[in-house]
Amino acid sequence: MQKEFSFYKIFSEFFILGLYSFGGPTAHIGFFQEKFVKRKKWLSEKKFMEFVSLSQFLPGPSSSQVGFLIGLQKGSYWGGLAAWLGFTIPSAFLMILSALIVVSYTNTNGMNEAVKFLNGFASVAIPIIAVALINMGKNFCYENDFIISAIDENHGNDKITINFTPIKVSEIIENDSLFPPKSTWITPRI
Repeated sequence: MQKEFSFYKIFSEFFILGLYSFGGPTAHIGFFQEKFVKRKKWLSEKKFMEFVSLSQFLPGPSSSQVGFLIGLQKGSYWGGLAAWLGFTIPSAFLMILSALIVVSYTNTNGMNEAVKFLNGFASVAIPIIAVALINMGKNFCYENDFIISAIDENHGNDKITINFTPIKVSEIIENDSLFPPKSTWITPRI
């Protein structure tokens, strides 16, 4: 693997990105794509999608794996370490700082006010994740007959997880086991 960038260059690029990357792994991958594929042209769209696909098979947060792979490609093993450290350090610092602020805010203003304060962060993170999902959907659906099955309701839990699974439309039509028969569908009466 040919070394293209120094440890410091990779670290600083990921550190800056780590300062403003909110929204979880799906949003992070969208930020990586915007910065390293579209703006900086560190890797091709195809190579980026290969990294994203590979990260789905490995345990742990996919954005950490994709970031490590980008660093690995641009600076060997030290580049992978630089990418991981650069992206993780700001997040860890901001989480610790945020926790201290929330505890202090809760002690001063009470729990109800702290919940309102935290809900403000959620209102910022949701649009960021939505934009990342739309952009990734466009990249995975490179042919007209592909759709993305993205939302998994997590078997009755309150949480929703996002899993990108490209599905060919013709396979949906041909494979009756994908959906229950129409005779079992519940139709609302008006």
